[in-house]
Amino acid sequence: MSIVAVAVLSMAVWGWFAADGGGGVSVAPVGPSSGDVLTLLDASKLNASNLNTGQGTMYTAAHVLGAGERAVVLDVFLVEAARRRAVSWTVDGQTASDGRLVVDREPPENHVAVHRVVVAEGNGVRAEFTLVVIPSSTSRRFQEWLRTEKGSMDWTRSLPPVYSSLLPGGVNPEPEGCVPRAWPVLRKVRSQYHPGAVYEMRSAIRADGSGHQATYDARGQLIREGLGAGSADRASPRQYNPFRLMAHRDRDVLPFVWAAQLDGNPVNPKLLYSDFDAPLVHLGEHLRGYMSVRPTFSPVRAEVPAGVCVDGQAPAGD
Repeated sequence: MSIVAVAVLSMAVWGWFAADGGGGVSVAPVGPSSGDVLTLLDASKLNASNLNTGQGTMYTAAHVLGAGERAVVLDVFLVEAARRRAVSWTVDGQTASDGRLVVDREPPENHVAVHRVVVAEGNGVRAEFTLVVIPSSTSRRFQEWLRTEKGSMDWTRSLPPVYSSLLPGGVNPEPEGCVPRAWPVLRKVRSQYHPGAVYEMRSAIRADGSGHQATYDARGQLIREGLGAGSADRASPRQYNPFRLMAHRDRDVLPFVWAAQLDGNPVNPKLLYSDFDAPLVHLGEHLRGYMSVRPTFSPVRAEVPAGVCVDGQAPAGD
């Protein structure tokens, strides 16, 4: 069984993520790398971070182990010239004299193992990055899920338009007299799944079990793009309904976890998949693929202003 390994590099002061015994990650501060790290590391194998984590510029690089292999050859991340020079490697504080990260076992399903790696030359130039090892099943399952979802998007046409903003004070923008209520749920949130979101609204659940989500910033303004934006749900959740929560986990949350990990994010799900245990650092092709089938807006009608019913009718009693 092959394994996907992903390296996350930082060129500035940033937090590193070290593996723990359960396949999760912990966070500890790391100082800036000395020298120009790109004199050691191959920029063509790196993707620049595009999410604001407050930790400086980061890069990700993916490495796939073939069937039966149980080691990551670290030299693949070096520029060609550095491969001909003497460098030293440490992995999780231990010297890797042969320049390899040995993978003793696959991480648990839906999880990753995270390792701190340091490469240095005798002249003091060094670079630090984080190696994230992902089970091959993650890639296979995500691609199968994405292919299936792309073939069946008609359900999104019945989703309601989202409100462009909340009412002042973080109040539900849908008048109480709207019958039926299209957006009955408004609550505060703080989640790595939707960075920057302070409020979320969830629509009424459709007959097929699907539903919509909209997220808002601290000023009550709709977040329209990026990972902070809301996303349609094939299986809309409801608190205290374990069957809906499990369906939402399987059809909407797990694929998001897979996409984030495959994009090189050193993240594991918390208990019951309630959140990630660390911030996302990179929005790449896998997360973009997820977002293409879990859109922020209905393809029929995107937005309505606060204070009106989504169907255009006046609230009952007006």
